[in-house]
Amino acid sequence: MQQSRIGIARGMTARNVRRSVTLALGAAVLVCASIAVVPAAAATASDWARLAPTTSPSSRINASIAYDPATGQLLMFGGASGTTAFGDTWDWDGTNWRKLAPASHPSPRYGAALAFDTATNQMILFGGQTDTTTFGDTWTWSGSTWTQLAPATSPSARSDAAIAFDPASQRLLLFGGQTPSFLGDTWTWSGTTWTQLTPTTSPSARTLASIAYDGATSQLLLFGGLGTGPNADTWQWTGTNWRLLSPSASPSARFGASMTYDPTARRIVLFGGLGSGFFADTWTWNGSAWTPASPSTSPPAGYTAPAAYDLRSGQLILVASGGADVETWELRGGPSGYRLVAADGGIFAFGNAPFFGSEGGAPLVEPIVGMASTPDGGGYWLAGADGAVFAFGNAHRYLSTGGTRATLPIVGIAPTSTGHGYWLAAADGGVATFGDARFYGSMGSSRLQRPIVGVATTLDSRGYWLAAADGGIFAFGDAHYFGSTGAMRLNQPIVGMASAPNAQGYWLAARDGGIFSFGSAAFHGSMGGTPLNRPVVGSASP
Repeated sequence: MQQSRIGIARGMTARNVRRSVTLALGAAVLVCASIAVVPAAAATASDWARLAPTTSPSSRINASIAYDPATGQLLMFGGASGTTAFGDTWDWDGTNWRKLAPASHPSPRYGAALAFDTATNQMILFGGQTDTTTFGDTWTWSGSTWTQLAPATSPSARSDAAIAFDPASQRLLLFGGQTPSFLGDTWTWSGTTWTQLTPTTSPSARTLASIAYDGATSQLLLFGGLGTGPNADTWQWTGTNWRLLSPSASPSARFGASMTYDPTARRIVLFGGLGSGFFADTWTWNGSAWTPASPSTSPPAGYTAPAAYDLRSGQLILVASGGADVETWELRGGPSGYRLVAADGGIFAFGNAPFFGSEGGAPLVEPIVGMASTPDGGGYWLAGADGAVFAFGNAHRYLSTGGTRATLPIVGIAPTSTGHGYWLAAADGGVATFGDARFYGSMGSSRLQRPIVGVATTLDSRGYWLAAADGGIFAFGDAHYFGSTGAMRLNQPIVGMASAPNAQGYWLAARDGGIFSFGSAAFHGSMGGTPLNRPVVGSASP
């Protein structure tokens, strides 16, 4: 039965487009909720695992790597081997590397700054060098080719600058690098030009510093780098200034360490680098201190081994120099858990899912019908049957259907991978989009055996699932089917669903608090058999 259902969902044609839950969006008002900064959960044991792709780039160091959510690509460009610089572009598909053939591309180089600008939906590459030339050009990636831009102002030519997107200021931030002299300037990208900032406090001039945005604590973090010597300082960008932090523990002084944010584990991960020697140690950041990890296996000691989190496959990937080809490593493990929400807005947390607040005890116009966690695990939204949206932790409130009339009630909410939007699903399978959420299809024009009760999204936001009251699953976009309770006899109907941290599975939650796990979703407990003041109405993973 579920095979046929999934076939219907995936084979929908243009005439089966959204049957809207009549939404009077003109009356809605854009509202931002207050942000509560909550420390990330403590890191759990993790291990590095070397992968065995059948195709790989040739061995190299100092390549540039970043994930592009606009195209769903984990992109790697350039690098160097000895005196040879590369100008090739590669994409990681979760299993293998694929060499791309763009019509145009930056000239061969290493040490280029590469990051995705969420505000403008651009993958931006700046600078880099060869043994004879240092570059100051700006390029953007379309998904199939590179295009050189012509900003009115630009940073001076440089390599090995630190670059990352800062959601707080909605700007791509670039710091330092070398020309070959070391630099300590700070720049932002507007989408068309670069602007130099004048912070009153700033890290000293340096190159090969490590930078990443910590979504769990809303901090843009910079560590180490090479100046007069290797540094071991930790800095936070406030939006206007750099602030020197004083963590109780820290990695030793180093430069060229890989550093990236793992949204499924809600932590920054730092690996390796060069200081008193080549390092092969792994550290995690909890918002106030660095903690050394003790993986049983690790990538080889080294520096300028690029790393990035691939939302498409749910993998934290690190690329190390190897023999003939690069070595591809994945970091596995981390926190897991889920939350349940009741009709009165009460929250129940399981595993190590944190609590950020609830609507329990507050007067509601309509009951709560669903919840969704922010991608970084630092907050969540609750959705009412009238489409009203309540935000907790670092979740922002966008447009909703609250206060408007809908043909059928809203039954669930799911966020985009950026946290800048969400989907609301109606009982008839209609899907409404807000913020940067895109529409991939619905069950709004189909005859259903049971009403839709929940929605969950894939890691890259290029697909989503709808769940029916009998546990039937409908997949859209790049969402995969992992099983259902559609053919099972249930004590109570299904009321909601949540995707696993790596989106390779999902949980279904029943009205009595029972939990059903599929794919990679692990079982941590339930409220099944426990007397509840109000029935469970939804669930969300952290």
